[in-house]
Amino acid sequence: MIREFISLIFFNTALGSSFYENLNFSSLLISSLFLIFLMVFFLNLPKIKYEIFLLSTWILSMVVSLNVLRYKPFGGDAVIYCEINELIKDSGISIYDLPTKYSFNYPPIYKYLIEGICSFDYNSLYPYISILVLLIILPRRNNNFSDFAIFLLYFLGAFLALRWVFKTGNFVFIELLSLHYFLRSYIKKREINYFLLFLFGFQRLWFLLIIPFLFILDKNKVEKLKSFSLPILFVLFLNLFEMNDYLASFFQLPSSYSVFSEQPGHNTPSLYLGVLKLFGIESGIYTLSIYFLITLYLLKLLTIKKIDEKTLFLLFSFFLIINPYLKPYHMIFMLPLIQLLDLQFLKSRNAIFISIFAPNFLWILGSNISVGTYFGYFQIIFLLAFIYQAYLYHKNESKYD
Repeated sequence: MIREFISLIFFNTALGSSFYENLNFSSLLISSLFLIFLMVFFLNLPKIKYEIFLLSTWILSMVVSLNVLRYKPFGGDAVIYCEINELIKDSGISIYDLPTKYSFNYPPIYKYLIEGICSFDYNSLYPYISILVLLIILPRRNNNFSDFAIFLLYFLGAFLALRWVFKTGNFVFIELLSLHYFLRSYIKKREINYFLLFLFGFQRLWFLLIIPFLFILDKNKVEKLKSFSLPILFVLFLNLFEMNDYLASFFQLPSSYSVFSEQPGHNTPSLYLGVLKLFGIESGIYTLSIYFLITLYLLKLLTIKKIDEKTLFLLFSFFLIINPYLKPYHMIFMLPLIQLLDLQFLKSRNAIFISIFAPNFLWILGSNISVGTYFGYFQIIFLLAFIYQAYLYHKNESKYD
C-alpha cells in the first residue's frame, strides 16, 4: 500500500493534473497548513544543518524534474512541432497558416532547423539533448566539487525550469545556447555581442527589446554596429519570405499560442494576463500597447546607467518577469544568468530555499491536491523573491549564512 501511495504521488507530480481541478475546502485547508509549515521552515533555516537542507533540496528537485520522464505523455511541443513540419513538407503551404489547433511560433529560419532535428527522432531524444545542453552551459569556475554540485543543483531544480522543459519538449535549448554564449562573451571579453543577443531574442520577440536598451548604454556604438549589423541583416534576409506570415501568426485569435487567447495559470503565469483576468479585461492590441508603455516606464525606474554583471542579471530578469506571454519553461533562461551572481549568494540557505526548495515542494503539493490553476503563480512569486534577494545581496554586500 505504501508503495502504491508513493507511486501515485510520483505520477501526479509528473503530470500536475490537480492544477486543473477546482480548489475545494479540504484542499484549501491542507494547502494552508503546508504553507504555514513552509513559512516556519524558512524562519528556522539557520538552525537546520546545511548538509541536511541540501540533501532534502536535492531529493525534491529530482522528484519533480527527473520523475517527469517516467510517465507519458510528455514532450507535447516536440510532438506537435514535428507533426506540423511533417504536415507541410512538400505541400507549398505556409507553416504559419495551418487550420490546426496548435500553431508554429518559431521564426522561419528555425523551421528548417527543427525539421532536421525531428528527423533524428527528437520526440524520444529531447531529454538527452536538453541534458547535454545544460552540461555545456554549466559554469566551471574552479575544480571545487562542492561548487560544481551547487550549480548542478540549480540547473536541476531552480524555478521548476528543467521540469517544464522536459514536460513540454520545447526546443528552448536553441536560444539557451545563444544566451549562454552571449553572457560568456560579455564576461570573458567585456563586450556585448549583439549578434548572439539577436539570435536569443529573435526566437522570443519580446527579448529583442533588450538590444536597443543595451545599445544606448554602449560606449562603442559605431564599432559594434559595424561588427554585428551585417550578420543580423543576413539572418533577417533568410527569414524574409515568410516573415510577414510569422508576424501575422501572433495576432491570429484562434491560435492557442497567442497572448490574445491564452488563459493565465500555472501553464502561463504571466503578470500581464493575470492582471487582465483579475479585472475581467480581454487581451488586445490596446491593452498590450499600454502594458508596453508601462514596461518602458518601469525600465526607466531601474535607472541603469552602466552595464556590469549584476545589472545585466537585473535587466534580463526584468524582461523575463515582465514578458506578457511568460511560460514557465522560459525560466530556464535563469540558469545561464546565475553565473553572473556571486557563488556565495547562490550557496546561501535563503537563495536555495526560494529558488529550489520551496517551488519544488509546492509543485509536489499542488500536483496531489485540487488547488486550481492559479495556485501555480507561486512560480513567478518565488522568481521575484529570488531576484529581489540577489539585488539586496549585491547592493548591501550582505554576508549570508
